[in-house]
Amino acid sequence: DSSAFSNCIFLESVEIEENSELESIGSNSFFRTPIYDFFVPKHVKIIENSAFNDCENILSIKFEEDSELEIIDKNAFAGAYLEEIIEIPIHVKIISEFAFNQCQYFETIHFKENCDMELFDSYSFAFSNIQSIVIPKSLKIIANDAFNYCTKLHTVTFQKDSQLESIEDGAFAETNIKEI
Repeated sequence: DSSAFSNCIFLESVEIEENSELESIGSNSFFRTPIYDFFVPKHVKIIENSAFNDCENILSIKFEEDSELEIIDKNAFAGAYLEEIIEIPIHVKIISEFAFNQCQYFETIHFKENCDMELFDSYSFAFSNIQSIVIPKSLKIIANDAFNYCTKLHTVTFQKDSQLESIEDGAFAETNIKEI
């Protein structure tokens, strides 16, 4: 539920069984907690608004191989200190506004080749230190300012047979792209 463990200043570890029936990680669930990693069980379909916002100790987020996750909601990981390469599950369709905004430590995000990704919403990766990205062929919209101020972003690659319909205002503004 909403704010379930928000601001629990001593919560460093959360263990959820792999066979869990958990379907969502609620809004602000772990907001500003010092957890250092998190395993998202298979049946979670949405990581809600600000679920891991400002988790300054979280270094990694792992998803079960056959994850049913579809939505990473607004501010889900904003300001988190994610360090490891993030593998987005195949069924994720939407990375909402500010989802990975200000993630200062992760450099790469990966998508499965035949993923269902359709939308990088406004400011979804803005102000992060992402260095390169392969845009999934299923992606339809890169919303305004999606990668704004990603000053370390230097390479953007579009998969063959891209279904991209729109790159909106400022989507890659203030980046250092050298190669597309």
